[in-house]
Amino acid sequence: MIKAIQVIPKDHAYKDGQQASAAITLKTVHRDEAYRPGDLLEDLEYWVSNRSELHGSVLIEEGHITSGFDTASPCVIPCGTEVVDCTDKIITPGFIDTHRHGWQTVFKMMGSNTTLADYALQYSAGVAAPLFTPEDLYISQLTGIYEALAAGVTTILDHAHHTWTPDFSAADLNASVDSEARVFFAYAFQNSSAEFGIPGQTAQWKELASAMSSNLTELVVAYDDFTGHSTGADTLAVMDLITQKNVSLLTTHHVEGPWVSFLLATSNGGSVLGRKDLGVIAPGAKADIVVWQGRSPAMLGWTDPVTAIILHASVGDLEHVLVDGEFKKRGGRLVVDGYADVQDRFLASAKRIQGILRETSLPSQEGSFLSGYPYGYVLQLDAQRGDGTGYGSSFI
Repeated sequence: MIKAIQVIPKDHAYKDGQQASAAITLKTVHRDEAYRPGDLLEDLEYWVSNRSELHGSVLIEEGHITSGFDTASPCVIPCGTEVVDCTDKIITPGFIDTHRHGWQTVFKMMGSNTTLADYALQYSAGVAAPLFTPEDLYISQLTGIYEALAAGVTTILDHAHHTWTPDFSAADLNASVDSEARVFFAYAFQNSSAEFGIPGQTAQWKELASAMSSNLTELVVAYDDFTGHSTGADTLAVMDLITQKNVSLLTTHHVEGPWVSFLLATSNGGSVLGRKDLGVIAPGAKADIVVWQGRSPAMLGWTDPVTAIILHASVGDLEHVLVDGEFKKRGGRLVVDGYADVQDRFLASAKRIQGILRETSLPSQEGSFLSGYPYGYVLQLDAQRGDGTGYGSSFI
């Protein structure tokens, strides 16, 4: 399939019979300059630092960006190319989220004023298993990924630390595949129970790896945990697996994630995942692309696209989202068959699970936390007349 997205300058007029052409690039390519696929990060940094005027086009074929042009109307494009008019719009690489727990989407709106200790003792991975069925986990993960796609996140490193049983682990992986987003499924190795610890998880990981056929979901490894002591045997076992199976990625909380700027959320995110073809717009890169409205109330009058996106844009300004050259959001709406059914299933799971938590008392927080550190206490300033401080009770 061939797609093209078009940026048309305001003063551009087509000649009689001329077809609108292919489109988009983040960096203007001058006639004496060529894209260098091996130098993608530097290209994007150059563009950011120079705040270039952007009038250009990119051709998408079979899930990849195959050509870049320094004009919105290149002379030749393949017959049958679908053209998307992006006049006055901003086109960027899709965002890359390098640490996400999609299975926890059912906890949405909970914990607005709780502490890490509250979370860990009530609904973290270490204690949440009794709340879920594999179906709950599947629909929570699927809904969470759709939410990410709607927000322009096209690549996710999912830190799947819900590997309580083989059924739970498989349910979340299946949801990742079914979402048709680009997901690095980081299967978490942890001794979460006596019945299914690292030896059993290793066996299942190998089984799942041998059965993987998705070109968008990749099975990788997550390995970290709270612990006050360790013999090192589990660590060596996981590292041996990574070496033997040539795993492309290991995620751990000790790796600093890319959070704070446009570059970190796009091209540098791809680099962290070992994929220079993600988070960039250049020939050879994956066609994971976001198109932003340029005439919305928030974006009207934009001149600097980075400033517009980072400081002014919202999810409501996202018009199109493509993953692997396929629309996942178009015209501001998710392109998902049966999405209403997904919503209903999610609401049923969330209502039941959150209801259980609201009826469960918060465990005592005295002595030391799981890893041996003493509990701290939140400083509350009195910001309210009369009784109470304004902080309120723990809201779940």
